Parts: sequence; C-alpha cells; structure tokens
Amino acid sequence: MRRTAPALSLVLPLALATACGGLSEPETARSAKQRVQNPVISDADFATQVAANTDFGLSVFREVRDSQPNLILSPHSISSALAMLYAGARGDTQTEIAAALNFVLAEGVHPAMNRLDLRLAAAREAVDDEDDLELRIVNDLWLQREFTLEPSYLDLLAEHYGAGARLLDFAGASELARQTINEWIADQTRDRIQNLFPEGTITPDTRLVLTNAIYFKAKWHAGFDAADTEPGIFHNAGGAPVSVPMMTQTEQLRSDVTDAYTAVELPYKGEELALLVVMPTGTTREDFETSLTAQSLAAISSALDSKEVRLHLPRFEFDLGLELNDVLRGLGMSSAFTTAADFTGLRSEGGLQVQAVVHKAFILVDEEGSEAAAATGVSVGIVSLPPPPVEIRIDRPFLFFLRDRVSGAVLFVGRTAELTGSSPS
Repeated sequence: MRRTAPALSLVLPLALATACGGLSEPETARSAKQRVQNPVISDADFATQVAANTDFGLSVFREVRDSQPNLILSPHSISSALAMLYAGARGDTQTEIAAALNFVLAEGVHPAMNRLDLRLAAAREAVDDEDDLELRIVNDLWLQREFTLEPSYLDLLAEHYGAGARLLDFAGASELARQTINEWIADQTRDRIQNLFPEGTITPDTRLVLTNAIYFKAKWHAGFDAADTEPGIFHNAGGAPVSVPMMTQTEQLRSDVTDAYTAVELPYKGEELALLVVMPTGTTREDFETSLTAQSLAAISSALDSKEVRLHLPRFEFDLGLELNDVLRGLGMSSAFTTAADFTGLRSEGGLQVQAVVHKAFILVDEEGSEAAAATGVSVGIVSLPPPPVEIRIDRPFLFFLRDRVSGAVLFVGRTAELTGSSPS
C-alpha cells in the first residue's frame, strides 16, 4: 500500500488579556455568507500574491537554515493562516504583518488567497483517482463560547477561507480544548503531526484558534521501480560520504544542468503538481540559498527542458519542529507580540496579542511518491537517433520545492543536507 501525504496545518490561537467565562459545547457557529467561488482578482495581482507567499517562505527558510541540516516548512500554510490573522489586524500591527509576509495587495490578499485555494482544488480534480492524488485544504476557527468577534471579520473568513467557528471552553477547560484541537490536527495530518500544542500552550486566556490544514498525498507520474534502488554515495554537508538507498529511473523529465546548479522536476499524477529538486554546484550552498527568490526560482523552472534523464535520487524522510516568534519579529512583525498589538478588526474591544508561533513539518520521498505534513501554531494571548539520456545524480545537499506548476505556488520548501547511511566500502 502506498504511503499517504498528510496535511499541512497552520494554527493561530488568539487569547484575551483578561479571562471571561462560558461553557463550551461541541457546537458550531458561522457567518451566513458562502465562500466566494469566483473571487475578483486580476491575473497580475494573483501572480503578485503567489510570489509574495514564496518570498515569505524563503525568508523564513533563510532565518532558520542554521538550526539543522535538513529542513521542511510550508509557505502556503503559514501564509494562509497568517492572512486570516492579518484580516483582523489594524494600524501598525497590520502594516508590520503585511511587511513580514510581503503582502502588497491590502484587502486584495484575501481574494488572491481564495483564488489560490480554488486553483489547488482544480489541480486535485484534474486527477480522477483520489488514490493517485489527494489535496484537501480546510480552514477553521475554534472560539471561546460567548466570546464575540466582529461580524465583518467572520464574513471575510467565510467568503475567502471557508472558515466557520467551533465552540470550545478555553476559559473553563483549556486542557480539553487543547486536546480537541490537537486531535483535529492529527486527524487532518494522518497522525504525522502529534501534540502540536504541548501542555500549557493553550490556557484559560485563550479565546480563539485559527486552523489551516492541507492534506496532500500523491504518486509520481512515473514512479521509481523499487527493484532498481541500490546503495549509492551521498556527500553529507561538512561530513564524510555515506552509502544510502539511491532510487533510479530513466524517464522524459524537465531538467537543466548549469554551472550554478543541477535541477530536475518530478511531476505527480495529473502533472499539475511536481517536486522540483535543485542541487547547487557552482557556488557554496549558503550563497545559493541567500540569493534565492521567487523570481529566481521561477527562472530556474522556466529554464527546464524536457529530455530523457537517467536520474539517481536518494530516498529521504525527516521532520522538523520550529519556534517562529523570533523569526517573525526579525522579519518585522513585532507589535503583534506585545500589548501594543491592534487586532480591533477581529474584536473592536482589542486586548489581543500573539503569544507563540510554533511549526512542525514532515516530508517523505520514496519510490511511490511523496508524503508531507506540517502544522503551525500561533498562540495569541489573549526525431533523429535520440541522444543518450542525461545522467543526473543528486548526491550532495539539495533543495526541494513541492509546487503547483500552473500558478507557481510553493506548498512545501525544504533542504536535504544530511542522510543517515553506512560508510562506503
């Protein structure tokens, strides 16, 4: 049986400075507004938002790249959930969030994010068999019972994020509320993301949690034959070479070999989503990562040319846990974490501030396809003879981007720099 690729979740808990009571029941409440199926946004503005999400993800990647050799995070999930937070921000807080996330469209952010979700739904629907590719995006609110939010805020989330509210009792039963949300995230991610909110991270002061979950599983358009997987050498970053399982296939693939990098794209079923692998070769990996932007990534993708490739790619699997408060402060989102935070668009009385932002992610790439999961928590307190195939051997640290080939949106970005293996004989 093929492995599945679970969700990516971004969770934003919001808390009030002073507790208020109220019993919680497993009820739901939502705006009467329906999700907008044809958001009004120009192609140019849509492309601007997609690039903004990618640049933001690469900024986060650079901020955390020294934390460990292997990295995985989701620009799309983080941007989606923080966009829901941005919708309730005002004044300097809104300006800072926009600057940190590269949002330049003001209110246009929300129809652009909606259009992107609809575009990804179309990629899913282009594949008949859900067993070949499944992509599910879900947004939810978890709200303290009897704690009211601005109707206009709830309308916006319903129209552009499809989000309603689930009522919990953070004030009187914060531990049960924490377990409920954690179980939901685990369910959305096929249990790959466990205990996103550790004990004590959801408190009696919590009033709202925003959740974004993306569930992804896909088979390769042309899979690797496990019988062809053999031991191969991978040169770990700053370490000795190791022998690892190296998958091999000879296929028509879009690829490019330059003085600066080797790149190859592996499409999934339906050929609208793909994994782009980029191995820096002509400069230091650090310099390559520093210079990478949405524009340069698009240029790499555009330069790919279809040809017969004999590809050697290691299997890999790892996970990651990050605390993102300092990262977001470093990107300019500072007042949101203080008592000066202005979230009056969410609740006119104010009194809300971000407490903690945490992120967990998982990636697995094997012969059948890819599995990826992530969760982020933001706790707010309160025709002639064919030429021979091109030989591409991914045998040293590389970057990978799980992308939508149509819009260019990056669902996951990561780096594989160290693999566990045996000493070469």
